[in-house]
Amino acid sequence: MLDLLKFEYKRILSCKAIYFMLAFSIICPLTVVIAMELISTYGDSFGLIDGSLSATKLLNWFVVSYFYSNLPMVIALFSSLFVGRDYKDGFIRNKITAGHSRADVFFSTIISQVSVIAALSVVYVSTGFLALAVSSFDVNVNHGEMLLRLLTLLLSLIGMTILFTALALVIKSRAAVVILCVVFVMSFSLAGLLATSYSYSRKTGEAYIDLCEDYADKMKDQGQDDYDDYVPERKDVFSFGWYVGRPFYLLTNAGLGREFVTANISSMDYSRTTLHDGFVNNFSTFFTESPFWFDDDDLADIDGCEVSYKSLMFQYNIKSIVWSAIFACGGYAIFRKKDLN
Repeated sequence: MLDLLKFEYKRILSCKAIYFMLAFSIICPLTVVIAMELISTYGDSFGLIDGSLSATKLLNWFVVSYFYSNLPMVIALFSSLFVGRDYKDGFIRNKITAGHSRADVFFSTIISQVSVIAALSVVYVSTGFLALAVSSFDVNVNHGEMLLRLLTLLLSLIGMTILFTALALVIKSRAAVVILCVVFVMSFSLAGLLATSYSYSRKTGEAYIDLCEDYADKMKDQGQDDYDDYVPERKDVFSFGWYVGRPFYLLTNAGLGREFVTANISSMDYSRTTLHDGFVNNFSTFFTESPFWFDDDDLADIDGCEVSYKSLMFQYNIKSIVWSAIFACGGYAIFRKKDLN
């Protein structure tokens, strides 16, 4: 397999696209830091950068975490186009003819693609931190917590890379692979919205309804009867969307981007818990006319409403590993039986 890996890396390094990807991974975080520097220098009318510890952590996370949002499309195009040409150019058939096993051919391609994407992610994050270090801002990784979060994001990206590479190895049509990979990336954000909007459990949803009913009863005792009209109904809380979104949230990593990358700065405080993004979005979006306004302490009393990010990281890491194994093993099971002619 070592000879195959050397061959794959040599091919990758001779591909011009890899250098465009490298430039992209450097320019993106640099652009964000430069933009923030200009805002800070010429007037931050919105108060985005106030010099506080929270603002510094938010800025750090904003600069480095968006590799998870920016790189998937790059991965989809590179893996599908680069690996997808192997059938047309005869590389796969020639490797088998030369005496290499199908397992070595399949997994050497997977390993080479994963290592390239991991390297680009490291370049993206390192460039972001270096740019912050030489700017007027401070580097703050929140006692290493931010690095663990980045590892969680990277594991999910690795799973995507394995999927895209496996598709390119089992489907001969290069165009079909490109379309499948691009559609997957484009639909992933929508899937994340669905997953996090209905991430709450049945027990949590029921508790929220009970809290609203108690609030309405309290206001009724004060002579205000109209609050009963705004208590959310169970058919709305547990709609068809919930029956689809809840399993999707539990079984996939679709919610990772919304819960980690776009989460507010309080999530970077390792000692705290933060409200489930989906729970808050669901009850603030679908019941916009509701007069019920609960503070964090009220919602904290709802079982399952607050979930520690330590727990979320563990769940997402396990799902990334499991799905990576499924994509790799499933892809190889098809590849080993595939007609390469």
